[in-house]
Amino acid sequence: MNMTSIGAQSEVSKIDASYTPSKAKKINFAEVLANSNSEAKLRREDSSSENLTTSGNYRDFLQKLQKKNHPSSKNTLGKDDFLKLFMAQLKNQDPLKPKDGTELASQLAQFNGVEQMVNLNKTLKRIEDTAKTDRQHNYINYIGKNGVVATDRAYFDGKELSEIKAVADTDLANIAYRIIDQNGSVVHEEAIAQNGRAEIPIGWSGTLPSGNKSAPGDYRVEVFTRDVSGREHPIMTKATAKIQGLDFSNSSAKVLTDLGSFDPSKIITVKEAEQS
Repeated sequence: MNMTSIGAQSEVSKIDASYTPSKAKKINFAEVLANSNSEAKLRREDSSSENLTTSGNYRDFLQKLQKKNHPSSKNTLGKDDFLKLFMAQLKNQDPLKPKDGTELASQLAQFNGVEQMVNLNKTLKRIEDTAKTDRQHNYINYIGKNGVVATDRAYFDGKELSEIKAVADTDLANIAYRIIDQNGSVVHEEAIAQNGRAEIPIGWSGTLPSGNKSAPGDYRVEVFTRDVSGREHPIMTKATAKIQGLDFSNSSAKVLTDLGSFDPSKIITVKEAEQS
């Protein structure tokens, strides 16, 4: 028998013996791509932890040293791992029974489709962030104007309460309101007649039950209606506030007013301040 032929058959036998299809790892392509971002973050953190010279103090130095000597194990797969596994699958397939080309094409198509979805989500996120920034910059035009805000806050200047109104259906009855100070104590309660009005102005002279005058400051106004059983149902209130500035220190902007800070979604209308 030809020795070359014997050698070739021996190599094929080695390949057949070493290849075990049941040991092939099943790849979850959605999981591969979903974990790609966390994998990149992990690599950045590991890279930062390797630089011991950036330690702020001795404790930080020990933590980085421990992390360097005992790196965390990687339990997730990214898209780079998928490509490595895919190439290894091609290299180590049985030469006598190669993988079906249709199946391989299907795997690549699935990988490509999921990757495009991930990239699309990133693009949409960037567009959303840009639009959010543009809206925040538009809030600058509010400064110096009066805003009607959905709130129960009001300010008492020692003489009268700042402008605040209850917004109620015209057929409601048994409407009342209470004034609450900064300590949570009720300092005034009074029933009011609606008289067919959809917006009911709330007024208060600052007189306490004792007859003394209340101190100037911030107060809350609770407006409610009582049903026949005596149960209270809250009624929405809105107040007019002078817009003084904006706060961009957090992830969402805050509108600063003389009644405090508000989320922009609480602003109902904005109008020019009346000239005194």
